[in-house]
Amino acid sequence: MSVVLDAARNNDALIRAVGAPYDLRETLKQRKYKWRPAELPNGKVWWIATSDPEGEIAWLREEIYDRDVAIPTHAITAFNRYSDRLWDFS
Repeated sequence: MSVVLDAARNNDALIRAVGAPYDLRETLKQRKYKWRPAELPNGKVWWIATSDPEGEIAWLREEIYDRDVAIPTHAITAFNRYSDRLWDFS
């Protein structure tokens, strides 16, 4: 039970690489990004869950966008981690 509680207490963030260049998709895959299809809510985006959002944002700006851009981040909590609520940004 302690493993489940520890996982629920993690302070992870959902990072979305909105509008990432198509030709860099292999770089995103190597970094363990996943593709969310367009037919799903808030889809057509590469995304990753991470415990180091600042580091991930810095990597995206340097390696993917090659400029300073706003990167959408959203908190992953015990309430949304394993449900579609994770993709409800309202």
